[in-house]
Amino acid sequence: LNNPEIDCIDITLRYVSITSLEAIEDTDSIKRDEALKIYEEHCEAYIEFIEELINYDNSMVNSIKNMRFPYPNIRPGQSEFMKQALNSLCCKEALFALAPTGTGKTISTLYPAIKGLLKGQYDKIFYLTAKTATRTVACKAINDMRAQGLIIRSILLQSKEQMCPFHKKCDSKGCKYSEGYYGRVKPALIEILTHDDITPELCFS
Repeated sequence: LNNPEIDCIDITLRYVSITSLEAIEDTDSIKRDEALKIYEEHCEAYIEFIEELINYDNSMVNSIKNMRFPYPNIRPGQSEFMKQALNSLCCKEALFALAPTGTGKTISTLYPAIKGLLKGQYDKIFYLTAKTATRTVACKAINDMRAQGLIIRSILLQSKEQMCPFHKKCDSKGCKYSEGYYGRVKPALIEILTHDDITPELCFS
């Protein structure tokens, strides 16, 4: 595009069948001015999107620096638990812990994990659980930290069958939510930036 001698370029889109490997090509010509306009529009949209992410990350970092333990009292053993959890995360080691129900294992894992984001050793936290009750406790812990001023974006993932609003095996054929999917991806990404707590209910509301 920086070469003024190029007035027109050909763009070819090739479709390949995954079963027969048969290819079909569609070629179109585009003028230099039109190509430059498309390029600039994409760059502007990308820069705007990235600026939103950077601003959010800065707000998140500041909120983590100022965040305190969300509950009035620290239970016996929690301080040592949190210390060991943070050390394991930063050293990329596995930590196995066994403690009775009600000792505060969830917050003792999530709180130091979020504080540890400031060290730059990792930038994402995955909290995996096989039980719905434990998942609920984890979500509550994050929201309790948000109540103390934490700014962080979280997403709740479930199986496709559980997340599907039709409550059946996920199948793109005949699903109204899959129609025009690629045309809706970009607006959806922009809209999702306005939310901190991303859940299946939010996505299908």
